[in-house]
Amino acid sequence: MKLKHRVFQYLIFLGFILPIVVMAVFSYAHLSRDLNRAVFDRRAAMAEIAATFAKEKLDHFVDLGISFSSRPYFVKFVKDGNWKDAAEILRNTLADFSFIHLFFLTDTEGTVRAGLPRDDELIGENFVFRDWYKGVSRDWRPYVSEVYETRYTPFYKVVAIAVPIKDEEGRPIGIMVFLVKLDVFTQWVGTYKFGASGFLFIVDHHGHIVAHPGFPPQGDIIDFSGVPSVRKALKGEEGSLLFYNDIEKQERLLVFKPVPHYGWGCVVTQSSREAFMVRDDTLKIAGILYLIALFLSSIIMIFILRYISAHEVTEEKIRRLNAELARRLVQLKDVNKELEAFSYSVSHDLRAPLRSIDGFSHIILEEYADRFDEKGRDYFKRIRAAAQHMAELIDDLLSLARVSRSELHFEEVDLSALAHKIAGSLKERHPGRDVEFLISPGMTARGDSLLLEGALINLLENSWKFTSKHVRAKIEFGVFKEKGKDVFFVRDDGAGFDMNYASKLFGAFQRLHTQGEFPGTGIGLVTARRILHRHGGRIWAEGAVEKGATFYFTLGG
Repeated sequence: MKLKHRVFQYLIFLGFILPIVVMAVFSYAHLSRDLNRAVFDRRAAMAEIAATFAKEKLDHFVDLGISFSSRPYFVKFVKDGNWKDAAEILRNTLADFSFIHLFFLTDTEGTVRAGLPRDDELIGENFVFRDWYKGVSRDWRPYVSEVYETRYTPFYKVVAIAVPIKDEEGRPIGIMVFLVKLDVFTQWVGTYKFGASGFLFIVDHHGHIVAHPGFPPQGDIIDFSGVPSVRKALKGEEGSLLFYNDIEKQERLLVFKPVPHYGWGCVVTQSSREAFMVRDDTLKIAGILYLIALFLSSIIMIFILRYISAHEVTEEKIRRLNAELARRLVQLKDVNKELEAFSYSVSHDLRAPLRSIDGFSHIILEEYADRFDEKGRDYFKRIRAAAQHMAELIDDLLSLARVSRSELHFEEVDLSALAHKIAGSLKERHPGRDVEFLISPGMTARGDSLLLEGALINLLENSWKFTSKHVRAKIEFGVFKEKGKDVFFVRDDGAGFDMNYASKLFGAFQRLHTQGEFPGTGIGLVTARRILHRHGGRIWAEGAVEKGATFYFTLGG
């Protein structure tokens, strides 16, 4: 009978825990998938912007070429064979566009007839072997060439914009070519950085580097045609892949996008470790919170089963108790299903099981108190207190996580006004306390108003808590100059602390007093420290036992 009862208990325990585990795993996987999608979508948007910009840039060059080559006098001079006069029309244009290395005009056979700013080295040269001639003569439409190096000093890596010159009847009578220095692309690519390792590079239709922050615009032509992401972009494909770089000894995320119409490609790349850093931190916090909830749920369930089995009851009572327990398990499973929506509302999903634990413990104390001895009832009171404390801890952990990830919106913040607001709120919540607030007027700083308010709340509430044992107390918030920089401080005359343990003040879950002396989670000062660090500042403390404490902090501005 005892064996059957024990087996039955194990089955109930598994029935309670397994749904939580399954929902936790499902929610964790769902969150991981959504975070992965966010990482790839953001880089894809960057690649899309880059490809659009590159196309607009090339369209602009082609439009310039069409505009130059379609001027009536220019066409007339070319048609009449007055090549030098035709070139002179473009002389002022060369000065207006610094990115153009030189212009030259060829006949339809690719032989140079005139050039700017000089033609002595070019006239008579035949360029039928060049990519730009093969491209423009294929169907006599404007063509953007591959990257190549000029033959004469100064040597530049360029792309050629070749535009056919046509007479009034649309027949080709020559070719106008101008060489664009790659600096115009390199300068733009150099500004397109994100994170410490993220950057963009552009390749031409043969896979040669047009612009890359790691390669200068002058020097050897770099061939990236063998790189998988480049190869896919040149085929007109768009997408992403993870690639291990043997040279850098690290895995990189690459998102590629073709440049429409021109056959070029844009690739956005970043180290995988940096790209997925926010995802990994979020999943780490989620995993910790799930483990805490699972552990606490297991402990509660073990206590319930032990205390039920500790009492001799009749078969009818056991039947009724099992029926009641089954009903509660259904309710608990319904609550556990809410964990599936973790990626949408982490805070709500984690607090719901804790509320159930607190509530069911309260029900047991209210309805079954006579079945337990004083020690048993005390255990359930401790369970309720632990659940409520756990809820506070989860709120603080989530607040700490939001503080770490939220975007900063800098503005001028009136710290004196925020302090008065917080002090007023504390006095309203605790009207029986005699606390004097001394707040210096006119204290301002540049930062995120919501986060700075959160930091001040944690610091002032910390002083309020640790002066609670004194009949009268004083809390001061002020500022002084040190080496030309504002140093703010929050000072109180409360319990203070031993400076030998000052290093523990800003560590998560590190407390210098017991829960019974001063309740709390040990996260408040950690949160304040994280906020101040995100503003480029720092925080430190001085104090003595029963002589109060002073917390100093600076802001980066």
